[in-house]
Amino acid sequence: MSLVADAPAAAPSPGDGPALPFSMQMFAEEASSPWTASAFRTIATRLDQGASWTEAVQSAGRQLPQFLRGVFAVAERSGSIEQVIGEYFAGTRRTRRAKRQVLVALLYPAFLLLACLVLLTGVFLFVVPPFREMFNDFGVELPWMTKLMISMSMIVTKGWPWLVVGLVFMFATLVAMLLFTKLPLAAPLVRVMQAIPIVGTASQLAGASEFCTLLGMLVKARIPLPDALRLTAGGLQDANLRQGCHRLADHVERGESPAYAASILPHFRPRLVQLLRHTEHERSFGEILRSHGELFGIQAEAQSGIAIVWMQPFLLVFVGILGGFVVICLFMPLIKLLNELS
Repeated sequence: MSLVADAPAAAPSPGDGPALPFSMQMFAEEASSPWTASAFRTIATRLDQGASWTEAVQSAGRQLPQFLRGVFAVAERSGSIEQVIGEYFAGTRRTRRAKRQVLVALLYPAFLLLACLVLLTGVFLFVVPPFREMFNDFGVELPWMTKLMISMSMIVTKGWPWLVVGLVFMFATLVAMLLFTKLPLAAPLVRVMQAIPIVGTASQLAGASEFCTLLGMLVKARIPLPDALRLTAGGLQDANLRQGCHRLADHVERGESPAYAASILPHFRPRLVQLLRHTEHERSFGEILRSHGELFGIQAEAQSGIAIVWMQPFLLVFVGILGGFVVICLFMPLIKLLNELS
């Protein structure tokens, strides 16, 4: 089952021609991270100066992510540096597009809910108090819904600074866990978010696409599976799969079946567990991963589009119900008061 490394192929002499430095400059333009782009430019400059490929890569220092070091090692082993790095960028381009679609699908309802929250807070602070005073002055008997809304208004009026602090803290914590995927609770948080129907499924598929693309590239280069999993973890943005790759690598090193180990870990969904059953097919496993990476990316984009279409009417109905609740709570006692006065 184990994917063992073959003897390294003879590496080319990257610094001998102008094509490779130019390609590195082009890759720098496509890099999503400024640090990665700077690393590619450093490598291109060193190659132009006549340095060897190994020296040029070492000159990039810590600017170069761990996973890219693995990609560069694969490229050097294969003797096709530009082709391997180009394949890497093609895969990451697809996964970035899928992740952007997922982000759009998440941001739309988030902004709409935030707007509703701000509007509702304004109603509690500025609209409900005058009605409450009027009802108290006339001694109107209030229905339970109106009493509930008045109680909520009093809570917001007295404790709104603490509510603002709490919301800001929650928002900052959520953003930090999403951006800094190595935080302790980032992986469980991602799993909870991915359990949300439709939107969560799109996020799962985007992560699976990235996982398959990166792991497939390393497996095709005959990198041992535990090492390939750890290198893949270094290139993943999905905190859940990042943690899962490290844990799965430990299980595989202990001699367990990758599919079985993945099935008992909470990080891997059934679609990835099924894929890991193909590790027995050493020659085709890398290509299977690559093709499924493309498929998952397409599915993630489609699922994100469905999420946006589905959430628009749902959120509009939610806003309508919320607005109707406020109107009914305020005007039911008002109508009763007018009837009594007439």
